[in-house]
Amino acid sequence: MDREGQSPKDAAVGLTKKQLAKMLSIQLEKVDVGKSLAAFGMDRMLATEFRTWFFQTFKIDVPFYDIIEARTNVSTLADKVAAAA
Repeated sequence: MDREGQSPKDAAVGLTKKQLAKMLSIQLEKVDVGKSLAAFGMDRMLATEFRTWFFQTFKIDVPFYDIIEARTNVSTLADKVAAAA
């Protein structure tokens, strides 16, 4: 748990949702953690930017194609953070 009492996964979900909403210019409430990043319209340019942010924030290198494939969502990315914690 971090200093705010959140698990690493919950903290990662919160940060990732905020970044995704910011990148896509959508409201935070519209980010469904179970919806694939591709379904949000994640194209190659956004995926590259998102991948860089994710690595800089969590120090976890997610392969580019993992980000744009249909099974990757905020929750699966947060699982990677929790597994590394």
